[in-house]
Amino acid sequence: MLRGREKESGEDINVFYMGNRENLGFILNRLFSEYEEQDCVKNIPAITLRNLVKKYAPNADLLFIDVELLYCRMISKAGFISIPHWVRQSYRVPDTWQGVLGSFRKNTRATDLRKVRKYGFTYSLTSKESDFRFFYHHMHKPYLQSRYEDLVILEPEWKFMRQCRKGCLMQIIREGQVMGGVVLHRTDARLAYVWIGIRKGLEPELMKGVFSAMYYFTLLHGYEGGCGEVDFLGTRPIINDGLFRYKRKWGTFVADSPIPRGDILLKPMRFSPPLQRFFSANCFVARDGKNLCGKVLLDRTAVAIADLEEVEKNMVTPGLTAIKVYSLFGYKESVSDWARASTPNLHLVDLREYPDPAAAFCTA
Repeated sequence: MLRGREKESGEDINVFYMGNRENLGFILNRLFSEYEEQDCVKNIPAITLRNLVKKYAPNADLLFIDVELLYCRMISKAGFISIPHWVRQSYRVPDTWQGVLGSFRKNTRATDLRKVRKYGFTYSLTSKESDFRFFYHHMHKPYLQSRYEDLVILEPEWKFMRQCRKGCLMQIIREGQVMGGVVLHRTDARLAYVWIGIRKGLEPELMKGVFSAMYYFTLLHGYEGGCGEVDFLGTRPIINDGLFRYKRKWGTFVADSPIPRGDILLKPMRFSPPLQRFFSANCFVARDGKNLCGKVLLDRTAVAIADLEEVEKNMVTPGLTAIKVYSLFGYKESVSDWARASTPNLHLVDLREYPDPAAAFCTA
């Protein structure tokens, strides 16, 4: 049992967490500004999992179940929002370069491609072991440690080098200096974007330009190499997360991770104000039968067409069969007609129609 201050509202909530801590930091970092452990039970026999959930649920505002794939069947997913640990964002390469450029979102062409030209970036490919080691110690490792801090997942050098030998390193170059790089793997017609790194001490705008160059030149290299797909690998399943949105702007689609994992199961026991703020601030990719959908909670006022236009612009993503939009205050007149006529990808749910809005948010 955890008790802490919800990040958006500043109000206290109780969370029951059960799992092996694989996704504990990921969710709690988005949920709490600060928290403390109230009670802890370790080394739980699998046969007691359901009983523990029943025991602690009455005192919790949110249930957070995070178990390995082998234990998923021990817990009923009924009534929970089921979220994949990771989703995969990939890019299907068009037949023409004009098709590639046309698949980018408008702001990508206006900002990212302009940065590539502004800073005069070029790229080179290398398979030298010395280049891989320099990249690991001076770009990849420092970048991950500074960005993710205690949540960082860092491969040991021996494992990193073993994977590097299967591919090449794309170096992003400006005025003869390596600014950053990305390790690429090629398998048949698939190019995978594996690990990245940025040179330390770059100014923020220049660093953004290096990122733009890494994505742009990776797609260019994939196109020129005859690849049918460029795989940008795993992303956490939050549609409004910065990395998810950045990959989306290059024209990627979303798919379930090809590596079998367990799921993150979330269940608000009641829609208290802090939980409303948490779910409105974090738009999750969730399972919808065998498909993936997006869950968007709008919790302030009656939803207008302008609100849905914003959802459509920022949330609708290839690979998600629907964006389910939940409103705690209903919808203004003509909204439903607009949604049906404009985009079948938006499914509107008025939570006022349900006796238990929190349960409806999980299952409707």
